Amino acid sequence: MKICLNKIILLSLLIITSCNIKKDVIPPLELSKLNLDELISKINNEELNSKWLSVKGKVKINSGGEKVSFGVNLKIHKDSLIWGSVTAPIIGEINRLMITQDSVYYINRVNSTWMIQPIDYLQEKLNAKFSYSVIQNIITLSTSLPNKNYLSQKRGEKYLIRSSTDSNQYIINIREEYLEGVDLEFKDNTIKVRYVGVQKLNNKTYPKNLIIETDKSGLSLDIAYSKINTSEADKISFKIPKSYNEIE
Repeated sequence: MKICLNKIILLSLLIITSCNIKKDVIPPLELSKLNLDELISKINNEELNSKWLSVKGKVKINSGGEKVSFGVNLKIHKDSLIWGSVTAPIIGEINRLMITQDSVYYINRVNSTWMIQPIDYLQEKLNAKFSYSVIQNIITLSTSLPNKNYLSQKRGEKYLIRSSTDSNQYIINIREEYLEGVDLEFKDNTIKVRYVGVQKLNNKTYPKNLIIETDKSGLSLDIAYSKINTSEADKISFKIPKSYNEIE
């Protein structure tokens, strides 16, 4: 089974979870009383609050009408590294990937190859100036909103927020009080991030489903979060077999 590297790298951005969540229903008449600044402050406090995050899930990839599904296992060491394993039914692991603050590590078990590149390589493949922190924040629903000098527009039960310093757009779900989407505008690409439903673990909000779409490649990813755990200690493995060949 042959998978394009940029799909696998994008795949590693994605995550997972599953816990029952109790929704605090806000009566319609109370929506107009919400203070937007307070809502932005609440969302901006949704930082990753553990040293390690372990997630599992399923991802559906749609590229040019071709649809495939995979399993995903991720481990995130806060502000340090993102480790990912991509699996296919029957076959097992087909790719292993690790992203650090400055590098991308990749193993393709299907054709027995490996690669280590600076993080600029990832940015080149995505046509976007992604940093490690942006990737981590997307995965963990920890993206911060502009809290000053922003423009806002209310549409039904959603707020659209734009910063005066960049062209990104943020969508707030007013009723459930979470960041529902982000349109990341780059020079050569627009990446749309959407969160469908949320759930809580240790006072931190995580998505139930994450959808990522890119304008340039026509690629879309739909990730269902199935299990999530946090811990203060964990470990990862990234060993390149001696028989594998380096990708030039």
